Amino acid sequence: MNTNEHENSVSMTPLDKNVKDKFEDWRNILLGEDPHSIRNQIHKMIWDSAVFQCINESREYAAINDEGDPKLNKMVCRFINDSFFKTQLLSIRGLMDKDRNNIRDDRQYTVYSLYNLIEDMKKNSSLLTRENILAFYNLPYDYEKTKAHFDNSTDWTQGPVVEPREIRLSQNIHIQIDSMAKTTAEERSPDDLIPDNIFRKFNKKLATIEVLYEYVNKYIAHPATPDSRKTTPSEIKEALGKVFNAHKIICETVSFIGNNLLFCGFGDFLPISQ
Repeated sequence: MNTNEHENSVSMTPLDKNVKDKFEDWRNILLGEDPHSIRNQIHKMIWDSAVFQCINESREYAAINDEGDPKLNKMVCRFINDSFFKTQLLSIRGLMDKDRNNIRDDRQYTVYSLYNLIEDMKKNSSLLTRENILAFYNLPYDYEKTKAHFDNSTDWTQGPVVEPREIRLSQNIHIQIDSMAKTTAEERSPDDLIPDNIFRKFNKKLATIEVLYEYVNKYIAHPATPDSRKTTPSEIKEALGKVFNAHKIICETVSFIGNNLLFCGFGDFLPISQ
């Protein structure tokens, strides 16, 4: 292998510390090691769901009694179903938790949730420029010049050469921002922003599962009074389907944030058992 080291040919303007801290904060909320990071919350929620679905599938193979009913303990089955439903709703509610007043008043939010992450990114959307994103990851802004510098300064006679991954990463980020900002390579600007309408789309999708959030508030997390809960149905019809639909919306949203806004990926939604 060619062992020559190459530096980016285009120097990057040092990222302001406040901007860097904010980007790191968003990454930690999404992917951090804290047990309450969004990824860890999702891993627990989806793992519990996978276990429940295995239990549910196994019921199909239960022996049948003389009356044609499965030989299962109804009390245990009811307990499993009820516990699964409640814990899943609590998990969804946690990811949807709102600290709106703290965020709007520029105070530190006190809850790690998908909603709070979106609200904070929306409030600080002016930081999500093309230049800031590339600088945060220490990537060259002009990847074409960096590639030309690499090609010209490499001794190709020394064997196989691997192009620095920073070149391809920079190119991919530029292309994704072009798509979101509805611009072209020729019209790119360091000040191109992630459009605000993306955050509105997030909120619109999450609003479709607000009924689960309200149900938990009124019937599980808090013993609401009759007047307080009268606008919230006491039964969520097709509950299992609504839980799985909430999984889908939450996972699609965090995947987009990780892959297309913070450019740090997200990984698998179902954790691998060790």
